[in-house]
Amino acid sequence: MIIENIRFTSKAIELIKFADNIAKENNYNAIYPIHLFLGAFKMDSEVNNELKAIISIDTTAIENNLNEFISEKASNEYVQIKVEDSIIINVSFLTKDIIFEAKMVSEAYEEHGQIFVSDGQILRAVLNCNDEITQQCLSSVDKNLILSIIASPRDMIVNLNNDFSIDCIEKVSIRKVTDDDKDMVREFALKNFYERWTKTIDYGLGLENIPIYIALLDKNLVGFAGYNISRQRKGYFGPLGVLRVFRDRKIGQSLLKACLIDMKNIGFKTCIIGNVSSIEFYEKACGAKIIPIVSS
Repeated sequence: MIIENIRFTSKAIELIKFADNIAKENNYNAIYPIHLFLGAFKMDSEVNNELKAIISIDTTAIENNLNEFISEKASNEYVQIKVEDSIIINVSFLTKDIIFEAKMVSEAYEEHGQIFVSDGQILRAVLNCNDEITQQCLSSVDKNLILSIIASPRDMIVNLNNDFSIDCIEKVSIRKVTDDDKDMVREFALKNFYERWTKTIDYGLGLENIPIYIALLDKNLVGFAGYNISRQRKGYFGPLGVLRVFRDRKIGQSLLKACLIDMKNIGFKTCIIGNVSSIEFYEKACGAKIIPIVSS
């Protein structure tokens, strides 16, 4: 049985590959949840490096104890998950459940215009799971601190001195909202996204030079993004919303960049993106950087 219906971010794929290597090095025929945790400490990324700078964990000791923990409870049964076109990984049934839990979490987020399972969502599921082996291996680990660093929404900052270009998308036009669009945008946001965004959208629509962009596909509204309206504060990007069926077409990226270009032209030097649920999306789309929790 090969599970093929899950789409992963590139960092999630990297995490799974690291976990697979750890499992194979220790002669396991499949990835267990603890292998995913250890894999996170071997990855080189901004979030993981911050994690390693703040938290000291003896991953070697955990890895050395895997034989003791897993050999007694390990099963030869596993399933296979396709993580890339040509890469199929063996995972234990517990790991499969964790990945499906991460998939459910990813599907709950609307802000970033595309739905992929991220490395942070996988790690959150690992740390919250009831797997006896994982709990025993991580009994002395400050899980809440790890979650706050690696698996929770974070604020990011964008350097607006960078050059931003908007990709041409077939049949899609990106333009700024006009007074004639107000009712359409308000209804679209209320119908398709969070009710809590309504106040933010209304605030933006009430400004003289409306700081909201929309994406139109054959004259039908499929997405929007705003700036200087999130938290009703200047210098902030968001919200961003793209209809689920039109995601993975760079519409979200184009809306984001249109807003950033406006902010740059107005004179802003930096932009804050608050409470980011898809760090990798903003890293790739505009070079955004995580604002550290603690200066290391």
